Amino acid sequence: MEKENALYKDENLVALYDTLNKWSIEKDLYFKLAGDIPKRILDVGCGTGMLSVKYAEKGHEVVAIDPESKMLEEAISREYSELVGWYLSSLQTFKSTKPFDLIVMTGHAFQCLITDEEISEAFNSVFHLLAKTGSFVLKSGNLQVCAWKKWTPEKSKAINLTPAGIRFEVFYNVIDVEGEKVTFEEHYNLENKSGAIVSRSILRFAPLIKIEQLAIAEGLVVDTIFGDWDCSKLKPNSPEIIMTLRHK
Repeated sequence: MEKENALYKDENLVALYDTLNKWSIEKDLYFKLAGDIPKRILDVGCGTGMLSVKYAEKGHEVVAIDPESKMLEEAISREYSELVGWYLSSLQTFKSTKPFDLIVMTGHAFQCLITDEEISEAFNSVFHLLAKTGSFVLKSGNLQVCAWKKWTPEKSKAINLTPAGIRFEVFYNVIDVEGEKVTFEEHYNLENKSGAIVSRSILRFAPLIKIEQLAIAEGLVVDTIFGDWDCSKLKPNSPEIIMTLRHK
């Protein structure tokens, strides 16, 4: 069974999301960037809400949005979820009468914006949602590193256990690489299910200069750039492009 972005839509896979995406050095950095002074935070593409709830527990006022209802259902079932305002929405369509001090896009949320138009619309929304002294944080994969070369069944195969203790296997397989866009599949085999569940996705590895150009056109400028979650300088072989942006 194959579905587009089934990882975010299929209830069997949504239930595995936290198992495969545990708290990490990435979330550590996003969490630290919020600081200790209470802020109004927008978590874009919040997924199952792990980071959103952590922000709220810290005392921040948190609004979390995601375009997938199954992910939000999982988030709302999380302990302390009542501390967060949850909305089914994309960044491009989300509206708020109060600005945010911090807007974050974690995981592959930014890379799911495939066209220049989608990125521009997202930046335009950030421009209107962000407080004049606020920060917007995003991450993208570094095109030059070609991370997808490791997304083969042989190199990516892993065995895990579901929260209920059921064994499952997952691996990745690249279908097509066209310039900055990579189409790939995630294959999930659960012991208690017959047949694999296959999720097909497209990610864009937009180069830094293109991201900067599109941001500037929408009234945003880059504040800081890192090449990894340890806040190291961006280099040609850095695995990530991590950026904070602000109003011009």
